[in-house]
Amino acid sequence: MSSFRKPLTIYRYEGKPVLQGNGKFILPAQESFVIKASVQPLKATEMDALPEGRRGSHAVKVYSDTELYMADQGTGIQADQFEWLGRKYEIVAADAYQCGVISHWRMYAVEVRSH
Repeated sequence: MSSFRKPLTIYRYEGKPVLQGNGKFILPAQESFVIKASVQPLKATEMDALPEGRRGSHAVKVYSDTELYMADQGTGIQADQFEWLGRKYEIVAADAYQCGVISHWRMYAVEVRSH
């Protein structure tokens, strides 16, 4: 399975956002690191697994030995991001396949559009 994986640069926030007095959040700096991953487009039937409101976005699935993080409001963790084919994506779901034979992670990611 690893022969299909290519280097993919991941961008991860180094901490939690900070709420300013004016009610706006400031995001922490991002660090980058490279993983080996296979990025594939989602099938039409897999689009239903995306969070509501994200199903109309470009979406991909990522297979890797490295777990990528999705946003977690409880802990303040921000979603990991990456660029693929000229588009920026963020992780919205992650599933562990840790069966001991070919253990890996499958993550879903959707395009992040700048405003």
